[in-house]
Amino acid sequence: MLKRIIAMALALLPAFGTLSACSNTGAPAGTDTQPTETKPLVQKDDGVLRVLLIGHSLGNDAMWMLPDVFAKEAPDTKVVLGFLYYSGCKLSAHVKYAQEEAAVYAYAEYDSQKDTYWQVAETNGNMKPLRHGGTLNAENLANGINQTSLFALKRQDWDVVVTQGYPWEVAKVSLPQYDPDLISNFNTLKQYVLDNDIDKDTTPKFCWNMVWTFPDDDTLIRDGDRDTLQTYFDNDVENYYNTTAQIVRDELMPELKFDYVFPSSTAYINALSGYKTTKDMYRDYGHASDFGRAMIAYLWYCTLTGTDITQCKLGPINYQYRKDELVYMMKEDMVLTEEEKQTIKEVVGNALAKPYEITPKA
Repeated sequence: MLKRIIAMALALLPAFGTLSACSNTGAPAGTDTQPTETKPLVQKDDGVLRVLLIGHSLGNDAMWMLPDVFAKEAPDTKVVLGFLYYSGCKLSAHVKYAQEEAAVYAYAEYDSQKDTYWQVAETNGNMKPLRHGGTLNAENLANGINQTSLFALKRQDWDVVVTQGYPWEVAKVSLPQYDPDLISNFNTLKQYVLDNDIDKDTTPKFCWNMVWTFPDDDTLIRDGDRDTLQTYFDNDVENYYNTTAQIVRDELMPELKFDYVFPSSTAYINALSGYKTTKDMYRDYGHASDFGRAMIAYLWYCTLTGTDITQCKLGPINYQYRKDELVYMMKEDMVLTEEEKQTIKEVVGNALAKPYEITPKA
């Protein structure tokens, strides 16, 4: 089997200049760009791109429309997406559950070569279509919490493994929620993934998803999150963003040497800097709106494939809900307005070009 090759195009965080997907190899502290290659991620010899996300509900938002974007923009691309989900889970908890082989996760999977949408693992390991139109909503995933991280690792020979922290987890400002062992915990989890990789002759690429913070809106944000934002970040989401972006750039990337980073939080803060209102971007106390999901899906798609965002069709996003006995809530396609398409092109493009800084609307 051929060695997996990844094109770090457009230094993920830093490189989305040409808007090609990018991979970041740990940039030196204090720098905003990283070595890049302009070629897209290359799959193994079977031509299938396999991506596993180990995360929580903000990862749910990131993957929600990703199958639909692949189907719209690259219908001939073979892709398998895996999502190992635990609500609100910190990286330290993922390590604990892996070591204990705890069956506390829901595992969902999408395979473009099968006539199904998202499926969830049952207790016996069989996969079944998700209810409610096959969407990755919390109710759907909660009904499938019965799997271990080992189950997900053995499902596929993963090309890419993505991890993420809890919104406050990365903020190194003496927060009660901050995990002082974040780096060692990631290294422990990484070794666990490598030890249980199906093909020992190849090595998956490890990536970090920069998750966005909670909304600065009293009608949406929860009391505890509001208190944290006020106490540690002067009630300023840009302050929070700048703090965490600097940590990813100056500490996580040089130390952990992620192959690339998804600057999801950068796209989010860019969108909130003159393009969209808070209520345009959030559907509740922290989760993405449909527009936010589409925006992040395109950011992930461009990162994984090396596609220039300006060349994307950008909708309508055809929800591929299948007519299955367990799939009964059909939903309409999402049609982006011309203004929304331009917003996605600009905020995603700028996030990929400058992954650690805010680019407001001109």
